[in-house]
Amino acid sequence: MSTVPLDSPPLMLLVEGSPQMRRFLVDALRADRFRVHVAATAQEGLDALRTVGPHLAVLDLDLPDAGGLE
Repeated sequence: MSTVPLDSPPLMLLVEGSPQMRRFLVDALRADRFRVHVAATAQEGLDALRTVGPHLAVLDLDLPDAGGLE
């Protein structure tokens, strides 16, 4: 696993099914200095959790392949 410098912005995993909402949230999060990794489905989000190692995840509750609470 790679190390991230202490002054590096936190990495957020954004799992959002709507392209318009994804764009809005990515812009807002980057404006607040987050690094953002985006997934459009629950499966992409699960894969990213394993490979990207985000500090925080924000999940859509109405994803095309699963709910965000599962």
